[in-house]
Amino acid sequence: MAAVNLTTGAWTEHRPTGEFLAASIVKLEILIALLLQLEADGREPSVAQTRRARQMITASDNDAADELWGDIGGRSGLGQACRKLGMTHTVPAGGGYWGATRTTPRDQLRVVQALVDPGALQHAHCGYVRGLMHDVAPEQRWGISAAELVRTASGVLGGGGGGSAEIAQGGGADAAKLGEALRRLEHAVGETVTQR
Repeated sequence: MAAVNLTTGAWTEHRPTGEFLAASIVKLEILIALLLQLEADGREPSVAQTRRARQMITASDNDAADELWGDIGGRSGLGQACRKLGMTHTVPAGGGYWGATRTTPRDQLRVVQALVDPGALQHAHCGYVRGLMHDVAPEQRWGISAAELVRTASGVLGGGGGGSAEIAQGGGADAAKLGEALRRLEHAVGETVTQR
């Protein structure tokens, strides 16, 4: 598990290099890989690519992901994007099995950072991708509330916190319980994911 404060850049991690199967979250990296390739060539996505990107991100459409996976050159194209983003522990899957890509929490934070702090990806493309993520179909929204996680961790630390589902902050005075707070967060995330 890993988290980053997008304002200060401070990171907190618990088993940040623990590898896991990316499954559908790799669709975001497929889109970023496509945009990085197009930027390098001085081009924009075609009408068909734009349609597929919208379907892939907002509706988690696997057929659209298959098409874009082919457009980026599959494993090779994703690997190039991962290197450009500094994702040193992500291993793109071979063949057409993009969902079998393996990644880590730390590498997934690098994706988030690329979308909020333009550098590798042009500013306009960062906004485009964030807009698609904002438009995810209700039946595909199964994320974990940031406010709930902050309240869980802050409570263990003897403090409090709050916010919204997307952004929250909190704190506590008992730093000696940081390990316990991280274990509770890991448990809360695991419970939420297994219930979906």
